[in-house]
Order: sequence, then structure tokens, then C-alpha cells
Amino acid sequence: MAAVHLADIEQPEAFEQVVPGTGASPHASILKVLRDGGFDGWISVEEASGNGLDGLAAGFALD
Repeated sequence: MAAVHLADIEQPEAFEQVVPGTGASPHASILKVLRDGGFDGWISVEEASGNGLDGLAAGFALD
């Protein structure tokens, strides 16, 4: 696998894009599987909610 593309939606039944990391997609689990599997390719993140870099920072903030 050469690349992964991440985006997020509010819920599986409705295609309303939200800040990646705050919707229905399990981004933390996906990233952990990639890291644990030794993935060293590109990861692109689609921020289509209109919240820009501030939204991305909040969506991917570590606990």
C-alpha cells in the first residue's frame, strides 16, 4: 500500500462531512493499525467541513 486517504462523515447513513477525527470513522484505530503494521507511505487528510487547520488540530489532538 502506497497511500491512505482519510476523511470523515457525521454518521454512516448521512453524507455530511465533518472535521476528520470527530465523526463516524475510527481514525485513531486506523492510524494505530497502520503504525503497528509498519506503514511508511503517504497519508492525506481531507478536511471538507470548512473548519480548516484549526479543525484538523482539534480532530487529531492527543488525549
